[in-house]
Amino acid sequence: MALLAAGCSSAESQPDPTPSHKAMRVTHAQIKSASNSPKSLVPAGHWALVHRPKDRPIPAHTYLVRIVSVVKGASGDLKKVKLMGPDQPLSMKTAVPYYVAFQSAMVKGNPDNADGPGGNVAIDKGHDNKIGILQYASQFGDRCRPPTDDGASWDPKNSVSTTCQVVVTAPGAQYAPTMLQVGWTGHGPAAKLKVPTPKSTV
Repeated sequence: MALLAAGCSSAESQPDPTPSHKAMRVTHAQIKSASNSPKSLVPAGHWALVHRPKDRPIPAHTYLVRIVSVVKGASGDLKKVKLMGPDQPLSMKTAVPYYVAFQSAMVKGNPDNADGPGGNVAIDKGHDNKIGILQYASQFGDRCRPPTDDGASWDPKNSVSTTCQVVVTAPGAQYAPTMLQVGWTGHGPAAKLKVPTPKSTV
């Protein structure tokens, strides 16, 4: 699995989102029914529970996480993105982006020192050097469906925050992402989320 770090020289800094509506919140029933088995592959739209243990100076936090939808881009859509690091397995001139609407909600812990549910790692069985997550890609938030809407920034208690996880793959249907791994238990990922088949393209 190749984890890709990226920067985009043409991207402009975006202002903090201004709330136009009350943030969506998870319910007690959703928290109670969320999958808490790291071995289960959680279907799209369903919540999984991720616990992040204390890691100085960050205290313990608990989150719900899920994938809502995926939008597939075209080969070369991200050709202006420049990857950081000398050894990169994918060429952005031909890489195919998948814009994954990823949602999380902190359900236990102090929002003032929360650090998120943990890194997300894209997995495609047998092709770990042909697929990865594009880090620092907030400028692509409007390509997700729903688009990025950081509700937690103004209403943190149990509120749902949507981020756009950009998965980049080598061309070819066999490299389409099948799963995102979230968090870490010390023995493996804290949650495995199924990536649905894209419903549309940009």
